[in-house]
Amino acid sequence: MEHPSRGKVSESGLEYGFVRPTGVFGSLAELIAIARKGPLPIIGGGEAITNPVHETNVAEAVMTAVTAGASCEIDIGGPENMTRRQIAELAFISLNRRPRLLTAPVWVMRVAALLYGFVNRRMGEFLRFVILASTNSCVATAIGSRRLKPYFEQKARYPFGGRD
Repeated sequence: MEHPSRGKVSESGLEYGFVRPTGVFGSLAELIAIARKGPLPIIGGGEAITNPVHETNVAEAVMTAVTAGASCEIDIGGPENMTRRQIAELAFISLNRRPRLLTAPVWVMRVAALLYGFVNRRMGEFLRFVILASTNSCVATAIGSRRLKPYFEQKARYPFGGRD
């Protein structure tokens, strides 16, 4: 199945470069801030697998796409496959806390997204995206050697940055 945006761009005759990371460490680090305050939600059972990638590796892939000299598509992931549940638990472990997870059935989240969409269309769409991302595995070619656990531990120690 072709990616929806690829068809239009590739048919334009213009050169293009797509970089599609499975998930970026920096965006997942937000889970640490949530874990500091309380439990983390898990949609479904949390069994969907992904291999998140460090933002430096994403930047390198973008540079590869920019300098490729021809159209290219780069799907990238990190060196370790993890379930969504493991990632959420890791946020607590990095804070030296016992994982506290709230499991929400997929059907409940779909109803919430539908109802929320009546009030705020964009938020409803965002919730549908979160449901898809949380319940579908997304694994790509592994690059780099950076692992999520040390990254999370550092973000837990230095929540306002300053180290990487």
